Amino acid sequence: MAILYLKKNYYDALDKTQNNEFVRKTRAYFRIYGLKYKGECVEVAVPLRANINPNFLKDKGDYIATLPTSHTRQGNWAGWHITKMIPFDGELFNKRRNKITDRDMLLAEHTAKAYIKDMQLAAQKLLNRIEAGENVFGVIEFNSALKLVARLKKQGKPSGAKRQ
Repeated sequence: MAILYLKKNYYDALDKTQNNEFVRKTRAYFRIYGLKYKGECVEVAVPLRANINPNFLKDKGDYIATLPTSHTRQGNWAGWHITKMIPFDGELFNKRRNKITDRDMLLAEHTAKAYIKDMQLAAQKLLNRIEAGENVFGVIEFNSALKLVARLKKQGKPSGAKRQ
């Protein structure tokens, strides 16, 4: 299992098209596979977030909690934030660590390994809600994000340029 990070061209394209504040260059992601969306197999990347608003409901499957990270503010939660998942393609991610302490990474990896089935189930439920046309707060426009991934793949292999 690997913790992944967005490559620069995917980050730039998502940032321009999705206009979401949650897309960050240094955010860690975990890959989830074996999901179905509109009859097709899809893979997603779920971000690790240090400051999830407590209004997001854990029992609805919005996130899988981890222990607080070194960046978690009092009153917030840390965890794998399912509603902030993005389409995954291996060519658009790096397997390197960025600005997350080893302690934080070990906690995140442990939680991801321990709760992989729960993460898959929550991600599939969210995809089903999106496919049914439900307007889910905080979720990227998944169809356009899938098209973006396909377009980036057609343009050739991403540069993987170093982030600043």
